[in-house]
Amino acid sequence: PGSDHVTWAKIFEKEKRVTVEGDKGLKIRLSDLNKGTWVFNDLQKGTAERSVPLSSTIQIEMCGRCHARRGALTDDYIYGQLLMQTHRISLVEEPLYYDDGQIKDEVYVYGSFLQSKMFHQGVICSDCHEPHSTKVYTDDNSLCFRCHLPQKYDIKKHHFHKAEDRGGSCRDCHMPERTYMVVDPRRDHSIRLPRPDLSLKVGTPNACNQCHQDKSIQWSIKYMTEWYGKEYFNKPHFAETIHAARIGIPGSDNDLINLIRDPLQPNIIKATALSLLSPYISESIVPVVKGYLYDKDPMIRMSAVHALEQIDAGSRLNLIKPLLEDPIKAVRLAAVVAVGDITPDAMTSFDRAVYEKELSEYIETQYYNADHPSALMNLGVVYLRKGQLKLAEETYKKTISLEPGFVYSYINLSDLYRQQDRDSDGEILLDEAIAYNPQSADLRYAR
Repeated sequence: PGSDHVTWAKIFEKEKRVTVEGDKGLKIRLSDLNKGTWVFNDLQKGTAERSVPLSSTIQIEMCGRCHARRGALTDDYIYGQLLMQTHRISLVEEPLYYDDGQIKDEVYVYGSFLQSKMFHQGVICSDCHEPHSTKVYTDDNSLCFRCHLPQKYDIKKHHFHKAEDRGGSCRDCHMPERTYMVVDPRRDHSIRLPRPDLSLKVGTPNACNQCHQDKSIQWSIKYMTEWYGKEYFNKPHFAETIHAARIGIPGSDNDLINLIRDPLQPNIIKATALSLLSPYISESIVPVVKGYLYDKDPMIRMSAVHALEQIDAGSRLNLIKPLLEDPIKAVRLAAVVAVGDITPDAMTSFDRAVYEKELSEYIETQYYNADHPSALMNLGVVYLRKGQLKLAEETYKKTISLEPGFVYSYINLSDLYRQQDRDSDGEILLDEAIAYNPQSADLRYAR
C-alpha cells in the first residue's frame, strides 16, 4: 500500500520540485486528521495539552493493524476504518497480560497503549515515533520533555535517583522492558506508575524491583511511601478486581460491574471486565450488560455479547440478534457464535435468514484462517450443528493432523464419537492424544 507514496517520493527527489499538492500517493493524509500541536498552557501543571482536541484515532488504528495482538478476519482492509472491521483485538486476558494490564506474552503495543493516560489525552504514535523509520525521535528523557517540563519531572524531587542512573530514566520507570525471543526487548506502552504494592497483592511485576532485583518488594514499598506518602498506595487499581474475577472469588461480579461503570477506566479494561462477567451472569446482571450491547466502542459491544453467552436461549436470541447486523465485522462474528447453538425452529423466518447470512460470513472467516487449528475446529462445530456429522469428523481429523498439540480437537472429536455411540473409538483417540500430550488435564478429564 505504500508503493504509490514511494513512487511519488522518487519523482519528487528526481525533479527537485517543492510541492505539497495532491495526495502524495497516500491512501490517507493523516496530517488532515491530526490537527493541532502540544502546548504548555499551565506551567505549574507541567504537562502539555493539545491545542486542538484529537478528532480521530485513525492513525492508531492503522498502526494497530501490525502492532496489536489480534486475529485477522479478512484481507479486505480499507484505510481509515476501525481496526475491528477486519481484526479481532485481544483483550487484557490471560496469558497475554498481567492482571494490572502489563504486557506478558507477545502482545506488541496497541493493547497496552489503549490503557494509557497518554492515549486518553490525545497522544498518537507519530508524537513519539518518526513515521517512516518508526524509531523514537530521541533515545533519552528529552523525548518525554516534548510534553512534560523537565523543571518539574527531571529533578530528584520527582524520581529520587541520580539523573545518570536508570532510576532517573522516564522510560525505565514508566515503560519497563520485557524481552521476547531472547533478543528483542520491548517497552510497555501503558506508561504506568510503578505499583510494588500490587506485586504483593496479585503478583504483578513492578519497575522498582525489575531494576533492584536484589531487593524485596517490601523494600520498594518502604521507599515509595517515604517519597510519595501513604496515599500513593491508596489509589484504587483495576488489577485487584481483574485478579479476583480470574480466579473466581465470590462477589467479583459486583466489583466487575463497578469497574465497567467507572468513567475513568480505559475502554479496553471495561471490555475485559465485561468478558469476565460471563461465569457470574445472573438475572440481575443481564440488564447491566444489555446496556453495553449498543456502546459506541465495538470492543465493548463484542465483550457484552460474550458476557451473555451463558443465559437461556430465548433471552439470548432476543438480546443479541440485532448485533448480527452490527456495522463492525468482529461484533457480528461474536454475535453469530453466541446464538449458534439455538435451533433454527426457535427463530422466526426473518431471524433465521439474518443468522444464515452472518453464518456464511463466519464460515468464510474460518476458511480465511484455516491454517490455524482453532479455525478448523470452529468449522467442525458449525458442521456438527448443521447435522453434517461426516464433514464434522473429517474437519476435526484435519485439525489434529495440522496441529497434534491442539488438545481441544481431540476432545471435540471424541464427543462426536460419543454422540454416535462410538465410545470405543473415542477411547482410542483420547489415549493417543494423552500419549502425545501427557500433561493435559483437559484430555485426562475428557477420557
